Amino acid sequence: MEIAGSVALVTGAGRGIGRAVSLELAKKGASLLLFSRTEGPLLETTEEIRRIGGKVIAISGDVSSREDARKAVRLALDSFGRLDILVNNAGVGYKASITELSIDEIEEQIKVNYMGSVLFIKEALPHMLKQGRGCIVNMISTLARSYSPGWSAYSASKAALMAFTETIREELASTGVRVIGVYPSLVSTDMMRKLAAGKGRALDPSDVAKVIVIAIEQSDKTLLSDIVIAVP
Repeated sequence: MEIAGSVALVTGAGRGIGRAVSLELAKKGASLLLFSRTEGPLLETTEEIRRIGGKVIAISGDVSSREDARKAVRLALDSFGRLDILVNNAGVGYKASITELSIDEIEEQIKVNYMGSVLFIKEALPHMLKQGRGCIVNMISTLARSYSPGWSAYSASKAALMAFTETIREELASTGVRVIGVYPSLVSTDMMRKLAAGKGRALDPSDVAKVIVIAIEQSDKTLLSDIVIAVP
C-alpha cells in the first residue's frame, strides 16, 4: 500500500509503539487520526507530528467503548474523506498470579486488548470494503503463543486477538483488505518497563514501528502472514 496520501487511525497513539508508528506514518505522508485514553501524551504526539508538517487530528476515549470507536472512525472519515489503515495498538497488562488478579483486572485486559481491536475493526471495515482496499494491523504479543507465569489474563486476551486476526485474514483475502498480526517480544514501553524490570534487553518502539510500516507498504503485494519481532 502506498502510504503517502493515505489516512491512518492509530489507537494507543500517545506512547510507546503507537506513538512511534504514528510518527513513521506521518513521515511517509499519511494523514492521521490519533486515539488514546490519556490526553496529555496524545497531545504531545499530535504536536510532534505537526512540527514535522504532518496532517493530524486527535481524539481521546476508551477503545472498549462502542460509541468511542464509532466516533473515532467517523471523525477520520469526516476530516479526511477515507480510512485506509487501522493500527490497533492500545493495550493494558497486569502481571500477577491468578490468585492475585482481580476479576476487574482480568476483564479490563480482555475488553481493551481483544474487544477494543474488534470494535475498531467492525467500525472501520465497512468503509475499507467499500473502497476495495485497506490494511488492518493488530498488535498482539509473543505471549499469545508462549505462556509465562503471571501473564494468564494478558496472554488469554492476546491469544483471542491472535485467533481473530488469523481468521479474518482468511475471510478478507479476496477483498483488498489486508490483515497483519504483529508479535513483538519485550519492548521498551512504559508498561513493559514496569512489568518486566530486570528481564534483559528490550526492543525500541521505533524499531518495531519501522517493521510495521514496511509491512503496510508491502500489504498490497502479498497476503502477509504474521510478523514476529524478537529481541536480537
